[in-house]
Amino acid sequence: MLGSRFGWRCGRDRAANLKKLLVARDPCLRTAASVYLSFEDEDAGREALRASLMLPGAPGGWAALTLARRGGKDAVPRAIQAMDQDEPSRLRINVCQGLRVLLSNTAAASGRPQPPRLDLDSPDDRPARITRFREACEAWWGEHGANTTLTDPWLPLCVERKID
Repeated sequence: MLGSRFGWRCGRDRAANLKKLLVARDPCLRTAASVYLSFEDEDAGREALRASLMLPGAPGGWAALTLARRGGKDAVPRAIQAMDQDEPSRLRINVCQGLRVLLSNTAAASGRPQPPRLDLDSPDDRPARITRFREACEAWWGEHGANTTLTDPWLPLCVERKID
């Protein structure tokens, strides 16, 4: 989350400073730099996000979700797969919730049935619920993904404000 905060608040030489962070040791920091670089230089940001897809767990899932929000259908399976990690991190939960919102908006805009819902409010058996949600998302995407247009109605505002 520190990387996300830096990416959001970095005021001077944003692109140059974010590019320096693309080689950071911490995978979350590298992904945050990729996400926020896409606001400054879309082509360089997409390239960095594609490189971040290879990162394990939630950082790679965050990169995938960011690409999917920008219309990258090929990144959706990687975002779904990120839910299968055993890391109990806030980033993993954010990827799950972000994907649920993206798929819901996509379904509504494409005239498709709504994807599965995810209840994270109850802490009991959360890993099993996330696994069931991941499996349901895989099935939903497999059935409807080809006939949808990824739709994120919040993206223009996020791009305008340079915040993810």
